[in-house]
Amino acid sequence: MVSGMGFAAHQTFWGQAVMVDDTALGCLLLSAVFCLLMCWSYRPERNGFLLTAVLVYGLTLSVNLMYSVVAPALPLLVMFRRPGLGRDLFFALTVILGAVLVADHFDRLPDWIKLPLQLPSLKTAYTVVGAAACCLFVAMTIYTRRLMTHYILVPGVGGLLALGLMPYLLLPIISMGNQPTNWGYPRTVEGFIHVVSRGQFERFSPTSDFPTYLRQILQYGKMTTESLGWFYSVAAIVPFCFIHRIRSPERGWLLGLLFAFLCLSLFTLAIMNPPTDRQAIEMVATFFPASHLILVLWSGYGLIIIGASTRTPKRPVQIELPLCADG
Repeated sequence: MVSGMGFAAHQTFWGQAVMVDDTALGCLLLSAVFCLLMCWSYRPERNGFLLTAVLVYGLTLSVNLMYSVVAPALPLLVMFRRPGLGRDLFFALTVILGAVLVADHFDRLPDWIKLPLQLPSLKTAYTVVGAAACCLFVAMTIYTRRLMTHYILVPGVGGLLALGLMPYLLLPIISMGNQPTNWGYPRTVEGFIHVVSRGQFERFSPTSDFPTYLRQILQYGKMTTESLGWFYSVAAIVPFCFIHRIRSPERGWLLGLLFAFLCLSLFTLAIMNPPTDRQAIEMVATFFPASHLILVLWSGYGLIIIGASTRTPKRPVQIELPLCADG
């Protein structure tokens, strides 16, 4: 409750929540995704939580495609509880990204795929993600000595993700009416691709040199402490100081969230490549409350661990985090 109140008072999030903007809805849906995956991690044999999380994640992408940066972290969260399923998801991700990159290399990729993916400006990012997914699926294939044992569940995941993206089909239908503002005219094929691919905004130009990226990271840290405060920022580090005393399921959950946080913060920062001046940072601050959501979640775990440590005897014990109502 304390950590939730801290996020409610988030400087940027509060400003966006009281106006017509997609930040609040996007954070709400992403929170639901993490909640469903957390419940599934305690009952990995129940695929309902996992499939619902995939559907909700598709709805999250229909709110803002910027949340697609966390997509590589979700199979990792699954892999910590069901290595075989995580392996097959990474295999599917490798095949999809590999096919896209090969088709783009030979100039065989249609515009309705190429433009929303913003190739070639993000080609390096897709290459890095594809290579990392390939390494993980190869490593897990060697570890488990199997491949595609979940050949029914993986297509189901893809189908539910596509189903969650169906709200985009409302754009041409709404555009056919007499709207006071009809941005991009998505009633046409060209207009629909233009709107979905963020054609009305400047194209992404990822950071290309390390000194600039380091300054951007420092600006992100400053922005985070100003938005959340030092109390929550420091408390978020506590769970990792006690990670050797945390049970295995919770440890895997925390490590999976760590990768999700890196995708929502540092990876997003590299893709957006914002200027390091104060005014520009305030303009792009609306893209980072989702990463602060994970920090607030960690701070809640940190407060739990501090409370449990002060009440337990002075001897090594395993810490059990109440990560789920049934946990």
